[in-house]
Amino acid sequence: MDRARLRSAAAPLAITVAACIAALIPVSAEPRRPIDATQAGRPPREGPPPAAAEVIALLDGLRPGDTIAGGRVLRIHGPHERMIAVDVERADREITVTIAVRGAFPRDPPRHTARYDLFYNAPRPPARALPAEAVDALLAALAERIAHVEARTPAPPGM
Repeated sequence: MDRARLRSAAAPLAITVAACIAALIPVSAEPRRPIDATQAGRPPREGPPPAAAEVIALLDGLRPGDTIAGGRVLRIHGPHERMIAVDVERADREITVTIAVRGAFPRDPPRHTARYDLFYNAPRPPARALPAEAVDALLAALAERIAHVEARTPAPPGM
């Protein structure tokens, strides 16, 4: 058999095999969930469940969707590994502030209250850092909220 005849015979076979494979792939009957406003332009982010009432109380009522220091709170979660995480978006950058009981970790925190240390992770995306003043303002605003209630609010379970 010459090559031209072999190619012409192989094309229908390849189409038949591809159709059979496509028929085996299940099709979901569920409609796709719309992406909410906090995820617009980004892939959905799976993560820990939202924060409990004790965490919201420690943050003096701060909740996802609220604004703080020129940014918008995306998520609050934890405690996980003895820390609460607050994800904030500002100027198309996302930064996570973590809150731990004072002295729980050996490094010096950039900000603290009487009972809690505040740390932060590098902003995302990494190529677009937030100005140091913006990070300081965010840490100060969170520390102020915590200091306002920490004397009368117990540490959330897990911290």
